[in-house]
Amino acid sequence: MIITKIEIDNFGKYKNFTLDLNAGLNVILGRNEAGKSTLCAFLYAMFYGLPNESKKLGIREDARKRYLPWSGDAMSGTVYFEHDGRSYILSRKFAKTKRGDKVSLKDGTTWEEIDDISADDIGHRFLGLGEGGFLKTLFISQLGAAISPDGDDEVLKKLSNLGQSGAEDTSYQAASAAIFKAQHEIISKSERAGILPRLEQEKEQLEYELAESKRVSEKFKNDAILQNQLKQETEQLNENLSELKKQKELAKAHQRMLDAQKTKNELNILSERKSENDKRIEEQQKKLDECNKQFEQYKFTENISQSDLIALAQTENEFNSLKEELRDIDALKERLIVLKEQQQELINKQKPSINIKMLIIAAAISVLVIIFGVTLSLAYLILLPIGILFGVGSFIGRFGSKTKKEELVILEDECKKVSHKCIVATDDGSNGKKGFVTDVLKELIEEGNNYDLVIAIGPLVMMKFVSKLTKEYGIKTIVSMNPVMIDGTGMCGGCRVTVGGETKFACVDGPDFDGHLVDFDEAIMRSKTFNKQEQQAKEEHICKRFGGAL
Repeated sequence: MIITKIEIDNFGKYKNFTLDLNAGLNVILGRNEAGKSTLCAFLYAMFYGLPNESKKLGIREDARKRYLPWSGDAMSGTVYFEHDGRSYILSRKFAKTKRGDKVSLKDGTTWEEIDDISADDIGHRFLGLGEGGFLKTLFISQLGAAISPDGDDEVLKKLSNLGQSGAEDTSYQAASAAIFKAQHEIISKSERAGILPRLEQEKEQLEYELAESKRVSEKFKNDAILQNQLKQETEQLNENLSELKKQKELAKAHQRMLDAQKTKNELNILSERKSENDKRIEEQQKKLDECNKQFEQYKFTENISQSDLIALAQTENEFNSLKEELRDIDALKERLIVLKEQQQELINKQKPSINIKMLIIAAAISVLVIIFGVTLSLAYLILLPIGILFGVGSFIGRFGSKTKKEELVILEDECKKVSHKCIVATDDGSNGKKGFVTDVLKELIEEGNNYDLVIAIGPLVMMKFVSKLTKEYGIKTIVSMNPVMIDGTGMCGGCRVTVGGETKFACVDGPDFDGHLVDFDEAIMRSKTFNKQEQQAKEEHICKRFGGAL
């Protein structure tokens, strides 16, 4: 194996360090504490990993504590090497425990991930030595070359194997025992136990499961076809329902138009009858006046001729007829009042808007009815059906609903007083617009509004996605971070946030930061650190003022 390049992101004193190695022997010189041992320890950690952090060991004995950077950043780096004519790229990022470490091994030519080599087997695979043998041969620390007295020393085993089998990794006794064991594991002497009989059973089981899977798959396929058919039928029914609703609305509108037409015809008939009755009343009134004059002439006449009596009787009959006609006119007036009320109800239901064409028609009708002695209000009764017939009416609706969550929205009136525009958005649409604040902001931006600055204050998730949206449009964004703060001096580190790759403290450096530079994923993860304690405090806390758990 040949190491060609070393890149250290963070490890001990090294940060963003790169070392290119030449072919052949490379000698690294440096003064004491220059980092030579740290560099060797980095190579050891990259190929064999680091043991878990131990509370019993001190910082010198515990490698995870010893080489942890002062900045608190995670230890990480990359090694480029060649083995058997193939190049590799090995990357590791160390956490507090070995389980949290992230290891990546890629082909140096294609950069494809290599999955057939486990993280614990990388050193043994490419160096041919376990961790113990590596520490006693290729990497020898102080007092690190001693032979283990218990016979479990890897170097001692290799020397013994060379003497017995001529190969350092092959032990004759171990090989013989392994062959014998493997033979009986494959099939026992009775041929009833072992790997082979078990595999035969598993094969039969798998063949049965395969047949069952095919049957179930065929059933699912048929169910999927049926489901698709039902979905298409449902969509068709929904379309038919929508069309029927439209036809129903058109039918209602047509019925309203017919009712209005009928009312108009009745009004026209009543208007004509009224005009005729007015003429008849005027004629009868003239006759009555003439009779009165004649009656006055004969009032003081004692001797009245028979012809005059007949004329008086005829006049009296005509007078009584006129009285009956007057009563009919009064009934017609009452009928007009009822029709007027019905017409007003239709107007209240439809409320047509008056445009220029309607005003001209209304003015013309008003002049006509004034001439014939009808009140001006009758013009508006006639105006409604005419507007509907000409199709110039429009309906204005006002819809409102009282939300059950309006008490959760605070300072709405105060915000409206100090801002040009105040838009409220709720998840369920119970108040203002339905949706998230990012939906409203995106809609405003795409409408062509230009904004120089966006300020987001609230939950971390909300501020994260607001910043993500404004970054796409190049709008500067300020967010207000609210992590846990204890002393307010930056000493405790509880309010630590990462901004632009640098560690900041919200209590002294903030709380306001550039939203495009804040590491929200880290902040969200840190905010969950004390979830368990917060929940426990919430359940067990007793309010001293009101009493009872909060």
